[in-house]
Amino acid sequence: MEHVTVTPPFSKLPYNVSTCVGALGDSFAAGTTDGPGDFDFRQGTNSSKANPFWNFIASHVLAKPPEDQINCSFPKPILLYTGGIDFPVRWTAAILPLQVFRWGQFYLVAVPGEFTTMSGRRLRASVQKVLLARGMWTPDSVIVIAGLANTYSHYITTPEEYQVQRYEGASTLYGPYTLPAYQQEYSKLVDSLVSGTPYPPGPNPPDISDDTFDFQPGVLVDEPGFGYSFGDVVVQPLAKYAVGDLVTVVFVSANPRNDFRTEDTFLTVELLQSDGSWKVVYDDGNWETKYKWARSCDILPAPVCPESHATIEWDTTGAAPGTYRIQHFGNSKDLIGEITAFSGVSKSFIVA
Repeated sequence: MEHVTVTPPFSKLPYNVSTCVGALGDSFAAGTTDGPGDFDFRQGTNSSKANPFWNFIASHVLAKPPEDQINCSFPKPILLYTGGIDFPVRWTAAILPLQVFRWGQFYLVAVPGEFTTMSGRRLRASVQKVLLARGMWTPDSVIVIAGLANTYSHYITTPEEYQVQRYEGASTLYGPYTLPAYQQEYSKLVDSLVSGTPYPPGPNPPDISDDTFDFQPGVLVDEPGFGYSFGDVVVQPLAKYAVGDLVTVVFVSANPRNDFRTEDTFLTVELLQSDGSWKVVYDDGNWETKYKWARSCDILPAPVCPESHATIEWDTTGAAPGTYRIQHFGNSKDLIGEITAFSGVSKSFIVA
């Protein structure tokens, strides 16, 4: 969303303008009325002279904004030039994902930030204008703005709200023409969608997965406990439940941070079929199930406790009568750092 040329139909000016390199203003540090910040920051600050100490620290220790970006972001006094800070990675994304979905007369506009009420109204009006021009707008048409989609880029205010430089305006990263840029780009997307014409995919954002870090210590080691193996059941289900009852099973487990099982599952609820096979009917993606992990040492403190249990709950409301079982899947880490997959299965039980 940086350096996007915004044309007069959207800038409302007789010439092209541009979005800026990402930056946060002084009023960002002031917080909001219901959550004020610290030090001497105040909302509505439009001069860097109001906080000379912090502006000096931010610009000389982190990154100093160049003159063209100071002018571009005016009247926002730049506190954090996030687009110019690149350790460990760039603090502000230059490339943002924009999406529009359509189901019949329902249009979902997925936006990567928090739009103010008026910004949302203007974006929705821009989308509606395209639909009207294409003859696709009907009395039954609905446009929904879905915020914080795919990534987060702080607030998006109107140009008028930006001039006031309260918290939201100071948090509008890409300058006073951020909203008009969104209106322009989403109008293009919607026009392409309803006309059936291909739209250029645009640049790919950088992969920063290998460049980030955190201060949370890694998993040291997992142990099942004396006399147990990973996947053993320590609390079995009852023999029979009525539809609507809560089924609870507890397994010997390991730290789920060993493997988040992306596109997989930590649990399955399986129904016995007439041929003797088991069919998965629920997993950890269903609202009816819950996966709870906790350390289970009696003596060692939690941070270094290597033993843990996984409690799996299944709300049987709406379940078909039959014979069921619950499986748990996980990955354990040994002393030399090797990670090994394991699974466990409960006894079968009846839901009637």
